[in-house]
Amino acid sequence: MSTAPSAILLGSGPAAFDVARQIRESGVALYWAQGDEVPGASWMPALESVLESARTVLVLVGPGQDTRDARVSLALDHVVATGKRMIPVFLKDAKSADLAGFLATRMPVHVDELHRCRL
Repeated sequence: MSTAPSAILLGSGPAAFDVARQIRESGVALYWAQGDEVPGASWMPALESVLESARTVLVLVGPGQDTRDARVSLALDHVVATGKRMIPVFLKDAKSADLAGFLATRMPVHVDELHRCRL
């Protein structure tokens, strides 16, 4: 990645791939935690490094997403310690009940409205 990312995407599967593509096509420098990681390498040092430079952490919420994943937990700890912005991104069929813990204290955005967020 040639430019330090301004946003981090935490999510997996085809939905995350589509969201990452959409964000990158809009010109945002993005680190997609599960898409940009090197297979076989430890993901933790890479994510910790990117968390230092990124302004925003996006967490996908909805079917097929694990908001209790270790990557999300690491990012949550960093956001709490630094005050960085964390945005829950509702996928199609996501429900408010899918938000838990700290994520429930953040104003979510629907995936179709991501363009309104200044990333």
